[in-house]
Amino acid sequence: MWDWEVDFGSINCIGLAPLRENWSIFACMSKSNIVLVGSDATSRIALDVFAALDQIVLGILETDPKRNITELNDVSVFAQMESDDAKTVLSGETVEFFVAVGDNAERRRAYEYMAGIAKKPAAVAIHPTSAVSAYAKLGFGNLVNAGAVISANAVIGDQNIIHAHVSIETDARIGNYCHLSSGVRVGGNAILEDDVFVGTGAIIYPGITVGKGALIGAGSVVLREVHPGQVVHGNPASPVKIQK
Repeated sequence: MWDWEVDFGSINCIGLAPLRENWSIFACMSKSNIVLVGSDATSRIALDVFAALDQIVLGILETDPKRNITELNDVSVFAQMESDDAKTVLSGETVEFFVAVGDNAERRRAYEYMAGIAKKPAAVAIHPTSAVSAYAKLGFGNLVNAGAVISANAVIGDQNIIHAHVSIETDARIGNYCHLSSGVRVGGNAILEDDVFVGTGAIIYPGITVGKGALIGAGSVVLREVHPGQVVHGNPASPVKIQK
């Protein structure tokens, strides 16, 4: 979604396969210090991943003006995201940002704002106990938690949250701003378009397409196409009627 000029000398692949020229900075961590954006439960997970990577987190920027939190897991929440303090900190050459916001729409808003002021892409957070194929491709800003498996030739876009023990099989495609809860399984050649939310333990069968903004309920087994914006649940998954 952004065109970036990447300085490969500043990229460090921690615990992962060597950098391949044909897949840019996928699955790599920067040597820079991190400023975390967001203070919800996703931020706690991101802090855990960065700690496992021995990556320094300088502090946290709050995205919600109504939330009054001063620290999270002993890391200071030092400013609002849209403050002058945030701009000052991000002006440092050795500082990068990472957006850890669970809600897909709010994560998109935060990332677009932060990328605009930082003039650089977000860092990635890939837990060292995850298994990411050397032939998988991951974009910017992805959070991959412990025990996740991303198989060969899977393609992951930008700013996705991939929780613990998620399995993404060969040739699957994940768009941007998706949220895959713990234990989700995405079959080979399946496609998840942008802004999809998948609940805990759901299974998406091989070759299935899940449309933009769809919501898959926890424990669902998806055997057929899910249309954009549709909410499905059950085994097999079927559309849910939303009460207005």
